[in-house]
Amino acid sequence: MALYSYKAVNTAGETEEGVREAGDETQLIKALQSEGYIPIKVTSARAKSLFSLSSNNQNRLTQKEIGLFTSELATLLDSGLPLDKSLLVLMELTEDNERLTKLIAKVLEKSQKRLIPRRCVGITSRRVY
Repeated sequence: MALYSYKAVNTAGETEEGVREAGDETQLIKALQSEGYIPIKVTSARAKSLFSLSSNNQNRLTQKEIGLFTSELATLLDSGLPLDKSLLVLMELTEDNERLTKLIAKVLEKSQKRLIPRRCVGITSRRVY
C-alpha cells in the first residue's frame, strides 16, 4: 500500500484534504466515493520534509536547529501536553528564529487540517538513541 494525498468535497459541500493509504489511486477514489466524498484530486504523496521550507538553502534549518526543535517537542509531548499546545509553546520560544517559527506554524497548520494523521497526533514521543 502507498500513501496518497487527496482533496475532496464532503457531504456538507466543504473541501477536505488528507492523506491515506491505498493500493492505487483508483482504490482511494472508490473508497472516498463510498464514504460520500466527491474526489477532486488524488496524487501520490511524496515524502516531503517539513524541515525544508523551500529549495533555497538559506531557508533550510541547520542540524542543530532540527535537533533542538525535536528535543524540545519530545519533552513537551512526554510531559503530556497535546501536540497543538506543544507547538504553540515552541512558537513562542522561537520567536527570534523566523525559519524555525515558520516550520512550527506549518506543522501546526497541517495538524489542525488533519493532514497529519490523527493516529500520529496522540502518539507520545519515543527517544531514539
